[in-house]
Amino acid sequence: MWEIPQLQDLIESVKEPSNPIGMRMRAAYYLRSQFATASLEDNDSQDQIILALAHGLKDGRQGSLMRHEFAYVMGQLRDDRCCPALEDALLLSDDCVMVRHEAAEALGAIGANRSYAPLRQVVQNIDTPMELVETCQIALDVMEWRDKGGDAG
Repeated sequence: MWEIPQLQDLIESVKEPSNPIGMRMRAAYYLRSQFATASLEDNDSQDQIILALAHGLKDGRQGSLMRHEFAYVMGQLRDDRCCPALEDALLLSDDCVMVRHEAAEALGAIGANRSYAPLRQVVQNIDTPMELVETCQIALDVMEWRDKGGDAG
């Protein structure tokens, strides 16, 4: 019988950039599943998962594709505790647009009020690439729509 790896093994897998990308990607998605199944009282496990993904997102040695995946998974968690790391990634103007784009999408999916300011900051910066401006504007539009009673999705 095949079993899901232990939480600490998954965390170590995503944190180590020398691990094969497939291993890190699978570990990130297993962490998402473990986050979803953790009981509401198990904040420690959820915190560890968020910290591991945030660590990976900030670690340039992970490469843009993997960091993009970490941002994607964090958006799927739909947890406000992910916002600081995602906002930091979004605001790194010299970072890869793909990573910043996914951070913006994740912030829109989470929809925390705190994320309005960094999303607007990127939209208003004249040096921001157009594709990122558009992503941030869509995230803002979705958040505003939800705030006005739209589907919480």
